[in-house]
Amino acid sequence: MMGSDFELTEELTFNNETISEIVVSSLNSELLIWKMTTYFGSAIASVDLNNDGLSDLLVGAPLYSNNQDEGKVYVYLNTGSQDEPLKLAQEIQGSKAFRARFGTSITYCGDLNKDKFNGNILGTEVDVITSSAIFEVIPSGAILKIIAPEKLLEDIVVGAYESDTAFLFKAKPIIEILAWLELSPDSVDPDLTTCSLNGEDYVCVEVTACFQFSGVSPTFDLDIEFSIDVDEENTKAGIESRFLLTESKLTHVDGMVGIPGENIRTCADSYTAYLSDKARDLLTPVPMKLTYDVFKYPVVTSVRGDEPLPFPGGLPPVSNSYDCGKQYVTEEVIFVQNCGSDGICQTDIELNVEAELPGNKRDELILGASPTLYINAKIDNNGEEAHQAILKVYHPSDMGYEGVEIEAVTCLPLADQRGDTCTAEIVANCLPQIGQDASAIVECSLGNPMNAYNSATLKLRFDVSDIPWSQEREINITMVVYTVSIETEEEKPNNMKQLKFSVIVEADLGVIGGECLLRLQATSTGQSDQQAADEFRLDQAVKAVELFYDHDGDESRYNQSHIGPAFNHEFQVINYGPGRLPLNSNVTIQIPWRNVDGGALVFIKGIKINANKGSCNEARILELQRRRIEEAYVAKGSTKISYAEEEDSDQQIATASDPTQLGCEKAKCVDLSCNIALLERDELVKITVEMLLWEHTFVS
Repeated sequence: MMGSDFELTEELTFNNETISEIVVSSLNSELLIWKMTTYFGSAIASVDLNNDGLSDLLVGAPLYSNNQDEGKVYVYLNTGSQDEPLKLAQEIQGSKAFRARFGTSITYCGDLNKDKFNGNILGTEVDVITSSAIFEVIPSGAILKIIAPEKLLEDIVVGAYESDTAFLFKAKPIIEILAWLELSPDSVDPDLTTCSLNGEDYVCVEVTACFQFSGVSPTFDLDIEFSIDVDEENTKAGIESRFLLTESKLTHVDGMVGIPGENIRTCADSYTAYLSDKARDLLTPVPMKLTYDVFKYPVVTSVRGDEPLPFPGGLPPVSNSYDCGKQYVTEEVIFVQNCGSDGICQTDIELNVEAELPGNKRDELILGASPTLYINAKIDNNGEEAHQAILKVYHPSDMGYEGVEIEAVTCLPLADQRGDTCTAEIVANCLPQIGQDASAIVECSLGNPMNAYNSATLKLRFDVSDIPWSQEREINITMVVYTVSIETEEEKPNNMKQLKFSVIVEADLGVIGGECLLRLQATSTGQSDQQAADEFRLDQAVKAVELFYDHDGDESRYNQSHIGPAFNHEFQVINYGPGRLPLNSNVTIQIPWRNVDGGALVFIKGIKINANKGSCNEARILELQRRRIEEAYVAKGSTKISYAEEEDSDQQIATASDPTQLGCEKAKCVDLSCNIALLERDELVKITVEMLLWEHTFVS
């Protein structure tokens, strides 16, 4: 684009109208053609593109080509400098379509979407685009802007000369919608109920959506569709809303209201919001979100000439928003708090804990010594209200939470020192929970809020009777107090305490025994002792197996008539405590069963343990007894065979002066070994040895 230095003033007549004083002054700048044969400058438009108050310039070059006539538009910004007033800021190539000839026409169209920036329409021989939208693909030769007087809107006409067609793009009215929520009251006391529902009292707020619109002439009726969401951030996170709308207790409601005209304040019907009895956060305000938009009216395709259009220009309006769509406003319900003049709750929580283990040492837990562990937790609030104050106890899963008692609630002396009021009151509610990692947690609410300058002592009770034992087993308990009120980083360490116990085994086992003899009656036959002994000589009778065992298919049946009277010997194994014995115990009992010459003293019929609390080496002893009987009483080429000493007790045989008692010093003993299962404190296990007195040995 070039020019020369001249100035001309003259009058021109066009369409019977005179235009005077057309002035062409001297050229003070020029734009160089970037590429020859591009038709650079065939279309131009001067417009303030960046709202700096200076006119910028758009220059079309429709024959600009990389392949074949794609076209380009050059954007020059006005710098305001005399030396270089225009500076190339951007090159636009549109869709780069084949023979698009982008930049064939350029038309200024004003602020189409009310974004405070001027828009321009750039035409090609393939399509038309604007600075904010792409229209339908239309071969265009000319673009016109039409201002409809009745609505002051700018419609666009695009001419398509190759198809003898012109396209009219009608602009929708853009309106300003003013919306707000009215909350009554906008602040509530969580302890003061104001309404009732189904016989229950609630803290309530009336929520009303109100609207007003402006920006068009003439005015018209307008429908607004809206929705109200309560505590949206919490509900999206899966947390229950603190307020619920309507009797159906909803967190989202939809509605619509009709506005009879421009600048007329109109409100929809009110909704009642009920404070949930499950609400815990009574410190953070509850947001009420109002989302709204113009009702989606159907498009009116045609009307008769004598019928009025529902809206100016025939198209429904759109709201003046970023995407001409939904907008929202938010109001908050505030909770009344006792948090000083600044309304900010600043607190200082201090936690102290102490364990009670009856019968145990301070840092040791004797397994089974006590079924219950008590933890005394003293929580001091040395500041203002502690909202959502919660005590969490992280404990092993094999400890069972049983309950809590409030031991004491008092006011701290700090309240008087600071001249503040204090109400000693707390409502504690503890519930067991399962953590995300399957850990066991007890969560105790300390009141919402926990009153300022309150001191509360809770006594928590846990069942530790089923804690298993293992090497180096420890019990670790962590207790933490949380609050949403403000605490400094220096104060937070006081909120946590830990308890640690070593699990130990401590038990005192005792074994006592006693005879339970059957009455033995002896009947004299007039025979001498030698005669009686001769009659009992078993080696002259039939085989010992037949003498002592009935062989009618059941070898466990004994022929008692050939042995002697029956009696039982009972042994008691007792755990005297103080704790449980989680391991198996072994008890060895030595029973005299043969004299020094090998003669049998007793015949063992069986061994029993009550309540299936263990087992003994009964099978081994009975087998050994059978072998001893055969060795002693069945002739095998010589009078007797040698005894298997290694299968008897290894006690040394000695001679004692007291002939009335038989022990392992005077007789040969057999070891009765029994494994006893775990024993609780004070539990008793009975081992009963059923025996027959061997009369032949005693008589002979």
